[in-house]
Amino acid sequence: MASRGKITRNRAFAAWFAITFFSIDEDDALEAAAADGGNDQGLDIVFADDSSQEIVILQAHCPENFDKKTPKDKWNAAVSSIPYLNNPEHFAKIGRPDIAESLTALKKAHPDYSIAIGLITLGQKSDAIEQSVQAQ
Repeated sequence: MASRGKITRNRAFAAWFAITFFSIDEDDALEAAAADGGNDQGLDIVFADDSSQEIVILQAHCPENFDKKTPKDKWNAAVSSIPYLNNPEHFAKIGRPDIAESLTALKKAHPDYSIAIGLITLGQKSDAIEQSVQAQ
């Protein structure tokens, strides 16, 4: 998908994950994964999942070397997105009005949905991430 769509591996992985595990249409998944890039504050893909009634926010990690542990920074990035999710206008202030608009539209369309934040990775398990998840 990455080479066909001329997109990053992380964006392709995030879109594939949404398509495969949430039954999102390919075009919608690629659009939802458009957040990946500079100043994304750990938010690589965002979409509404009607079956769980959640707005899903994911940090995607598709490393070149699958034998390495997933860097804890990937989890930290996902967690650090929380203040931006609470007030999407912060994204506009840091040069990502596209993310601000997308989040605002999703929250307006689904006001009763909770927000689920996660990390998807093809890297090896990280004990540091596991410990942080347990602590939170």
